[in-house]
Amino acid sequence: MNYYDELGLHGSASAEEIRQAYKRLARLLHPDQQSDEQLRKMAELQMMRLNEIQAVLTDPEERLRYDESLDAALAGEDKWPRRIELSPPTMIWATVTLGALCAFVFGFFYFQQDSGPAPAPVPSPTVVARPATKSVREPQSQYRAPMVTVQKPPALRRREIPPAPEPVPQGPVYAEEQHQAAPVLAVAPVVEAAAKPAPSLIGTWLYVKSDATVEGAKKFSYRPEYIEMIIKPARDGRIYGRYRGQFQVPDQALSPEIIFQFEGVAGEGTNVYTWHANDGASGQIRLNVVSEASIEVSWYTTTFGKAPKLASGRAILYRN
Repeated sequence: MNYYDELGLHGSASAEEIRQAYKRLARLLHPDQQSDEQLRKMAELQMMRLNEIQAVLTDPEERLRYDESLDAALAGEDKWPRRIELSPPTMIWATVTLGALCAFVFGFFYFQQDSGPAPAPVPSPTVVARPATKSVREPQSQYRAPMVTVQKPPALRRREIPPAPEPVPQGPVYAEEQHQAAPVLAVAPVVEAAAKPAPSLIGTWLYVKSDATVEGAKKFSYRPEYIEMIIKPARDGRIYGRYRGQFQVPDQALSPEIIFQFEGVAGEGTNVYTWHANDGASGQIRLNVVSEASIEVSWYTTTFGKAPKLASGRAILYRN
């Protein structure tokens, strides 16, 4: 978590947006609003942290150096070799894709080898040409001329098929065609409706802690140790989610555990919901689907509860 995440802002936020976010948090965390002595001390520590963030981000030179340190940390996360942990659905998908690719390559070379007889039309079972093929195939083993023997039967069949009258009964054939076409037209809309996937937010999402992530996050104080987010479908196209995270808080008297629930309508792309905790705290959570197996989760607090906790957090979660 960086300074922008603690203020609930993006990295490209302007100086005015930073000052407004500082004022909002200062009103929430000011020590004068706490009557208990212990809570007052905690609020003073939070204000010291908030003042430090405001001093760095409002100074152009300090902010430039801070942004460069963020870029260096992100560049360190992209270095190879990287240890990647694949979930079972991802491994199954990769296996199926590899099998389909192998089948495509095998079929391509197979039909390339059989390009000679492949264009020949499939003979109708009513056309009798077997005596001709037998008489031609007998010298095949003696003279070893497979190309001549394979091309002659299609030529004979092409000459015999055009003059042969094909009785097409009008009533029965059309009745059968209409009877066969009706199920296809009826099934097509059902297949299209089933092909549309449900919102991909539903499932169990976990935080994957890797060596590269830990090395890049050493410069920041409040990095996650464990995050689990479970999203289930509710009524009328809505979803119900539960977020539970454990963060490192080495320099503050804050609770490292964050637990809250959220509910809303699932849509495509980025979804924003209001969350509530059991201690009275509430805020906003933003869910941005990066891929089918990963999601970016960022949250921040608008109303603090009874116990002092972190004000915001952000992480990339992967589907379990």
